[in-house]
Amino acid sequence: MAAQDDAASLTGVIQDFTGTRISGALAELRSDTGRVFRTHADDSGTYRFTGLPPDQYQLKLSSPGFKWLEVRSINIVAGSPTVLPPLILWVSSCVYNGPAIDHLQWLSSGSPVGTLRGSVLLDLGPKPKSSTPPAITDADVTLFCDNGSICGATKTDSKGEFVFDHHAPGAFRLRVTKPGFYVYEVERPFFFEISEGIESVYWAVSLERCHRRNCDPSRRSKKPIGHCE
Repeated sequence: MAAQDDAASLTGVIQDFTGTRISGALAELRSDTGRVFRTHADDSGTYRFTGLPPDQYQLKLSSPGFKWLEVRSINIVAGSPTVLPPLILWVSSCVYNGPAIDHLQWLSSGSPVGTLRGSVLLDLGPKPKSSTPPAITDADVTLFCDNGSICGATKTDSKGEFVFDHHAPGAFRLRVTKPGFYVYEVERPFFFEISEGIESVYWAVSLERCHRRNCDPSRRSKKPIGHCE
């Protein structure tokens, strides 16, 4: 009876960037002590784990045609239900030029704010996979709200990293600028997302040096056009 009283649950929703629920997606939960639980999202995109022993867990979400997503450091407390905010899977069938999440870190249940982390590296162009792009320091990183107003501003540190901490949740455009480099900016439908109680860690964005120190966008070399596989 005591073991049953200690059991907890984890529930959440999986959707794409348009808000459409993804049914049948695989949800895999792994604990730090080696327990593994698996389930699939129902027709409403909702996944549920019940009877969970208290532990620290990592959640991995995947579905054919989408990039998988991992949520780390989920602390399941005895006898307590845990509800994650809706999580987004991004399509992977085409070359993707927008921002991509490396992983999510669960901060705390019920937290009304979230965190966004990322980094800025030098765009080396066509290069061997083994090469490591250098970090770009002291770059200006700006978040724009849906209405176009500035919602946050910071600079990259000595490692080229930036963070927007304890920030209100939402979907944001991001702009990165530094003298001598072309502006990096995302437009709809791409965006950077901040979720309640979650630290979103994005893959690095790249800044390209201006052509012969002329930052006129019309002088910028053309990038290869994306294609579907």
